[in-house]
Amino acid sequence: MAEGKAEDALRIIDAELAEHAEHGTTGDKTEVELHFARGVALQALGRVDEAVTAWLRASELDPEFFPALHGLGAIALERGDLEGAIRYLSESIRVNPEFADAHYNLALALLDAGRPDDARKALEQAYRLAPRDPDVLGRLGELRAEAEQFDEAIELTTTATAAAPEDPEAWAAHGRVLLRAKRPSEALAAFDRGLTIAADDVGLRLGRAQALMKLERDADAETVLAGLARDVPDAALVWLEWGTALAKLGRAKEGVAALERAIALQPDLLVAHVRRVAVLGQAGECPKAREAASGVLKTFGEATASRAIERALGKCSG
Repeated sequence: MAEGKAEDALRIIDAELAEHAEHGTTGDKTEVELHFARGVALQALGRVDEAVTAWLRASELDPEFFPALHGLGAIALERGDLEGAIRYLSESIRVNPEFADAHYNLALALLDAGRPDDARKALEQAYRLAPRDPDVLGRLGELRAEAEQFDEAIELTTTATAAAPEDPEAWAAHGRVLLRAKRPSEALAAFDRGLTIAADDVGLRLGRAQALMKLERDADAETVLAGLARDVPDAALVWLEWGTALAKLGRAKEGVAALERAIALQPDLLVAHVRRVAVLGQAGECPKAREAASGVLKTFGEATASRAIERALGKCSG
């Protein structure tokens, strides 16, 4: 496996499992570890369903074998099965509370499940156990930035880039934190550094465009976003930002079309609806802006959207 020869590893494991069955030693610790290793090899080969079966077998033989529980949780997370991910990862942590990867993946599952406070606790545990892990540092830094704890956030993501200077995601996280901290020039430098490592990375390119817009370099941002819309046409956030950039350049009709594309791709993306209202209003299309605003309030509710819609309508609010 260390040499990247997963097929050879799988053949060795299967031969050992066959020998176990032949000698009637099924169920011992070695077999548990073999089934787990089999799952690792199968996952490396892209045979994920078979990997899950192997890890389930390891868990049946030893319900306390936490690496298999973690593997099952990680696959559930990748598949969007948040309930399963939280269950397996929590069980893995119960067996081994010092397993940093399980805490980190549990934090991701909890974030996706809309439980930010629980996610923060899990991420703090991961940080305690792995204080130099760039993934942990980056995600924790972004959470701190969301809480407007910018000094701590920047320190965390700076440490991540120092720990893994060739990791593009570390630079992406650093750039996003700097953007939130209203330091767009430094954010742009971070995104550009990441792009020297991974020139096609969507997150870095999108971050670069956002930084350019903050720096009032809207034409440059629009060029980046047009390329992204071509390369990843199903990414709602790309169309959202592209629509915003087009509107800032005075191309309101194209901006509205891009924002409508974002809404079609992700109907619950409130910010796209609000920006569409704003662009229509800025273009002097007040009847259309008010009609769109009414639709947003009906869909998302007064409590959620009224303040944002009032600001978006601007002079059209009357």
